[in-house]
Amino acid sequence: MTLPLPNLQQLVVFLMLFTRVLGVFVSAPIFGARAIPSRVKIMFTIILAYIFYSLFVGSESFNFQEFTYLNVLMILINELLLGILIGFISLLIFGIVQFCGSIIDVMSGMHMASILDPLTREQQSLLGQFQYILTILLFLVFDGHHYIIHALYYSFKIIPLGAITFLKFSPEAFLKVFSNIFLVGLQLSAPVIAILFLIDFSLGVIAKGVPQMNVFMTGAPLKGLVAFISLFICLIYFGAFFNKIPKLTFDNIIYVLRSL
Repeated sequence: MTLPLPNLQQLVVFLMLFTRVLGVFVSAPIFGARAIPSRVKIMFTIILAYIFYSLFVGSESFNFQEFTYLNVLMILINELLLGILIGFISLLIFGIVQFCGSIIDVMSGMHMASILDPLTREQQSLLGQFQYILTILLFLVFDGHHYIIHALYYSFKIIPLGAITFLKFSPEAFLKVFSNIFLVGLQLSAPVIAILFLIDFSLGVIAKGVPQMNVFMTGAPLKGLVAFISLFICLIYFGAFFNKIPKLTFDNIIYVLRSL
């Protein structure tokens, strides 16, 4: 078996392809986790880049006439940024879900308690971290990591190597993707938020009608209990809800790539 890298030109092309894949492995969820050693990430990046090179060699995706040092450097930077952009879009849903979990923590009064996230090394809210971990597990269950690799594969068909300049980048496309993902995360937490709002409203009415009652001391444990019960009831629908997330992530990535 001979390696399809017989000359320096093809080696440079492989380096460009490797740079785009590396950008995804740096920023994408699961692939870019700090718990994964850097050597493992680099190894999988090389393997995946070699597979893509074997699939696309000789196609329009690798159509180059000549190389200069400045041209190669600019292409490498653009390819790295494009890979990071693909990974960042796929990471948005996780941040939105964690943010909505933090809103539930604030409304239920559990925001005063926080835990250390070993991946980000930052203090995170309890329910926010719970929803974040649950999202990762369900993302793996529904083959979300396969959709990211699939989107990376299609990125070479939509934007060939060296064709990206970011000069036609449309902020409207990115804002539309962000708004769609934010709406998904809000829908996920909306039932619990609505129930907690009704609890706050009821406590406000009680405080107005019975001023002698200490609503704060009574309502704090009540809201925490209701938040946990409501969240675990909503877990029944998490599977059906997250079944659509990987496909939505893939569609968002392709939509942004077509707007570049």
